[in-house]
Amino acid sequence: RSSTTAVPVLYAEAKPRGEEGEGLPRGQLALPSPPPPPGMGIGGGMSRAIGSAEEMQGRMKRGLSLLSAIMGVFKPPSLDANAGEIAGSGSPPISGSLTAKAPAASFRPANLPPKTMKEVRKHQREVDRINQLYRKKLEREARAEEKRRRAEARRRMELTKQAEKKRKEEMRKEEKMQHQVTVWESEILPNWNNADGFMVAKQDIARAKAKSLAMKSGVPTLMRKRVWPLWIQNRLGITREIWEKYVNIAEKAEEERERRQNEKNAREMARGGMMAGGEEKDGGGMMGGADDNDDTKAREMSYRLITTDISRTFPIFAFFQKECPMHFQLKSILLAQAFYQPELGYVQGMSYLAGHLLFYMDVYETFVTFSNLLATPFMRAFLSLDASNPQIIERYALYQALLRDNVPDLSRHFDEEGIAPDMYFLEWALTLFCKRLPLEVVGRVWDLFFMLGELTIFKTAVAILTILKPKLLGEPFGKILKALATLPQTINVDGLCQAINKVKVTTAFKRRFMMMGLNNAGVPPPRPPSSGASKMLNKKDENKHG
Repeated sequence: RSSTTAVPVLYAEAKPRGEEGEGLPRGQLALPSPPPPPGMGIGGGMSRAIGSAEEMQGRMKRGLSLLSAIMGVFKPPSLDANAGEIAGSGSPPISGSLTAKAPAASFRPANLPPKTMKEVRKHQREVDRINQLYRKKLEREARAEEKRRRAEARRRMELTKQAEKKRKEEMRKEEKMQHQVTVWESEILPNWNNADGFMVAKQDIARAKAKSLAMKSGVPTLMRKRVWPLWIQNRLGITREIWEKYVNIAEKAEEERERRQNEKNAREMARGGMMAGGEEKDGGGMMGGADDNDDTKAREMSYRLITTDISRTFPIFAFFQKECPMHFQLKSILLAQAFYQPELGYVQGMSYLAGHLLFYMDVYETFVTFSNLLATPFMRAFLSLDASNPQIIERYALYQALLRDNVPDLSRHFDEEGIAPDMYFLEWALTLFCKRLPLEVVGRVWDLFFMLGELTIFKTAVAILTILKPKLLGEPFGKILKALATLPQTINVDGLCQAINKVKVTTAFKRRFMMMGLNNAGVPPPRPPSSGASKMLNKKDENKHG
């Protein structure tokens, strides 16, 4: 019977869809089979159905040809064992090359015409170029990674060296400090106040040696508790009994104040008009008296300032915050001092002085040193807060003269901008730089102040401005005051001491300074040396530090 056979579209003898292949699936065409032999029909016999042997052989040949054509078109792609991918598929390579070992001629689907040799060579060059670029990229990344690794190794090695250097420096400082402590304890302090006439020369040598050591490297931290009181001296004759007496007076006054405050609050509540916060407008009477005289009001004001300022003293350390032990110690010192020297009372800034001493001493020693420090002419002058006080006016003039001699351009700029000493130097003097400089630096400045007197304060202020000169010169009024009110914490001991030593003191300034009697800020100078060695040592130190 007549039939058709479905083959793929690439078969050469295929006819278009619609002519003889209607109804076939999409993508297939109809091939006409050879016409049946004559006389063959449905009712024919077997001999007619099979036909002759020649026809069978012809059909077999055509079938084999058709099968060969079909298998040639749909030959499955071969697996490239070297590249690990299907040849000609364009899949990314598994190895470091973009195309592995697949030839450029295989980058073409099998159902498309083969490439010409020109295309093969062009595409192979493109593949080689891409492979080369990729290899260069990998090499650059490898070099960058190696460079980063080596830089990291160098950085770690540098940090290790710096840490080791810092450790060794700290060890050297510790050994040096320990040696200095030994010298102070064995050679200086035992002979400091020796009253034996035979030992007078030894006493002078000890004081001269103390001065020399303090000028070079300061007083060791552990020794300041003993050395500072020796330099400032207890000229007020304060004893432990005096200290306890005024502490008790302050405690009773505080209790009386709280009692009067509670009574006043109760009366206010009874009237229905209790004041906000429970504070009195006219003072609570710290002395417990019934009359609101000027003395009582002054003490009440001192109490309020003290309770306010304590928590603001050295705020970065939190030592003096409420509920801390040093808070109550500092409060007892300030209140006892307000009763011990009522003519001074309390001035803002005193809490920094007492708090700094409290870092090195116990409560009683702090009170003795603090009270004697406030009794010096230098502190008395500035604590008066009287701009018309001749002592303050003269000290301002001395400071401006020293600034003009050492930093003339900055002094002129301050004059042009209207920067007066009372705008910044007053705070530095009242707190002896405690409020603005790091504690380590302040300790060294106090060593020099207790040893050499108030000239140290003038020279320190000029040294600070010398360091800040690049930031201050040419700046307007507001920026200058802001910079002076917030001194940089980068000012270190060595840098400031070098700047202090470079401050020159002219002969005219020395003469003017001595005419005022400003010798050692109330601290008595050491006994004139009786030995030639100590004379030379003192003279050398005076020439070195002006």
